[in-house]
Amino acid sequence: MRIIRARLLVLLTTLLALSSLPLTALAADIAIFPAETSNLSPADNLAVGELLAQAYAAISRQAVLSPVRCEDAVAHATTYEGAARSLGVKEYVRTSTLAVGRLTVITATRYRSDGTFVYQSKMTAHAMEDLPAISDRMAKALFFQVDDEEVRTRDNVVLDEARVKPRRASEKVFGFKTGVYIPMARGATFSTAIGLQFDIRFEMDRFFLEFAAGFIFPTSLADDASVCVNSSSGYSGCTTNHRNRGTVGGLTGEIGGSYFLTDGNAAPYIGVGLIPRLLFDINGDTANMLGYGQVGFMLPRDASIRFYADFRAAEGMIETHLENGRTVHTTELTVHAGFGW
Repeated sequence: MRIIRARLLVLLTTLLALSSLPLTALAADIAIFPAETSNLSPADNLAVGELLAQAYAAISRQAVLSPVRCEDAVAHATTYEGAARSLGVKEYVRTSTLAVGRLTVITATRYRSDGTFVYQSKMTAHAMEDLPAISDRMAKALFFQVDDEEVRTRDNVVLDEARVKPRRASEKVFGFKTGVYIPMARGATFSTAIGLQFDIRFEMDRFFLEFAAGFIFPTSLADDASVCVNSSSGYSGCTTNHRNRGTVGGLTGEIGGSYFLTDGNAAPYIGVGLIPRLLFDINGDTANMLGYGQVGFMLPRDASIRFYADFRAAEGMIETHLENGRTVHTTELTVHAGFGW
């Protein structure tokens, strides 16, 4: 029943497109020629060309002649270049369709009007339901001159690809990320720190939950400076010069969530969360908690391996001790980069 409904939808789309066509061809930029070789039914073969023409027009924003409007020119011309000249187009696309069992192999090749090869795209349809998705990807591949995998989105996967990797309610992404941490507080200085964390993301269509754990290491450990004082009566001893300096280092974790701003392969996101920490006992602190907000991006979301980066601002919820015993609330800026699979 699904195949029958799909065929009816394709035929209806084709008939609507044909009913709106003028009787004479208008000036156009590119022509989609009728399929050269095909063992499909005439209706299915016509649908392939018409859907490809509609998709190419939508992607390129150009005037496109569909196969129906090119039939007479191709039939009366001795060459495809001659047909292109008679139609007054700058480029043309030759197509072929071949049914092999339940599969349909579709090939589309783009040429300039003088016959110069530009690009070719080839895809296999497993059912008639694949035709809209294949038309969209082949049109993008021909126009941008890239492989059809590079223009695949979550909205134009074919049935076989959907069966190989179905979209689940949530998808686990395991990975690692590293970062540079810049703590700061009024009237105090902190050493910059670096970190490495194991990261787990439970990704849904438009948002993900994130859990991470790892280590943060300060880039320097400031020692107390000893100042020796001499008087006219003789040596008076040394004192320790405690300074308004602090360090951040130890075990760190993350619990947060982020929202994807777009649904594409390269998706920016914004999020919030908490950062619990067990600190090195440098200045008397053993634990801390920060709240953060972040902006970042992930790409490509449809691939098995994904890369992501984010910028984060965090505010300490517990005061931190400095070397001189003074306590401050810290603000922390972080830049992360990582990958997951």
